[in-house]
Amino acid sequence: MAAWGQDPANSTRSSPYLDLGTAILPLPIANSWKTSTQITDVDSDGLVDPGDTIEYTINIKNDGVVILGNVNVIDIIPDGTTYVAGSTEVNDVSIGDDSSGTAFPLDDDNIDNSIDSGRNIGNIDVDESATVSFQVQINDPYDGPVDGVTNSALVDSDEDSFTVAVNGT
Repeated sequence: MAAWGQDPANSTRSSPYLDLGTAILPLPIANSWKTSTQITDVDSDGLVDPGDTIEYTINIKNDGVVILGNVNVIDIIPDGTTYVAGSTEVNDVSIGDDSSGTAFPLDDDNIDNSIDSGRNIGNIDVDESATVSFQVQINDPYDGPVDGVTNSALVDSDEDSFTVAVNGT
C-alpha cells in the first residue's frame, strides 16, 4: 500500500514534499505436512507388515494473508505397495480414480501429455486448510526397499511449491 502527502516540516508552497511510502506486498504462507496411519493390521501385531493397509494424509494450511491459488498435489504410490482403488479423498470427499494410465489420481501416469500432473484441488482461502488422503496396501510378498516404505508428495500453487515426506513406514 502506498501513502503520499506533504511533510509539513520540509514543504513550502512552491516546493511540496511528497512521501510515496513503501509498498509491502501480501505474501502467501503455506504450511504442509504428511502423515501415515495404519488402517488394517492383518496379523494384529501393531507393526506394518505385508497385507496391511496404510492411509497417507497430506495437509495444506494457508497461514498467509492472500488466497493460495490453484493448489496442485502430486504423489506416487510407494514401491512395495499397491493403491487401494477408490480410496483417494479431498477434504473427506471421494474423488474418482483415473481412467487412463494408473488408477491413482495424484500421479502423473508417466505420460508426457501436459494434462495429468497430479490433482488440482482448487484454492485455499486465508486461515483455511485442505486435506488429501489415499490408501495403499503393503504387497505380500513384500517387494519394496529393504529400509521400508517411504513416500513424499509435491504441493504446488500459484504462490509456492514444497515437498512433504513420510519416511520409514
